[in-house]
Amino acid sequence: MFRKTKLLSFIFILLFIISSSAGCMPAKAQDAPDEEQNLVAAARQMRQSNNVQLNFSNLEISKFLRFMSELLNENIVVDPAVGGKVSVVSPKAISLREAR
Repeated sequence: MFRKTKLLSFIFILLFIISSSAGCMPAKAQDAPDEEQNLVAAARQMRQSNNVQLNFSNLEISKFLRFMSELLNENIVVDPAVGGKVSVVSPKAISLREAR
């Protein structure tokens, strides 16, 4: 009986720990969708204004290509094996045509 109670207590504590930590993802993982949504919104705004200024530092290539796809209103197909980070800086705004 004591052994069964001890086992049930252990299982209860284990389940409590697992359930309480389930919503505790690192902030970076939670911010990833927000960052991509912000990039898409910025690309749309730049496309509408016809003024483009790129200032990215260590941005994932996949996010940069998503931004460029939205900015240029073009499909960009990339092999899933492509990865890494990119830094792009334009000191002044350029036209959408120049960004192509």
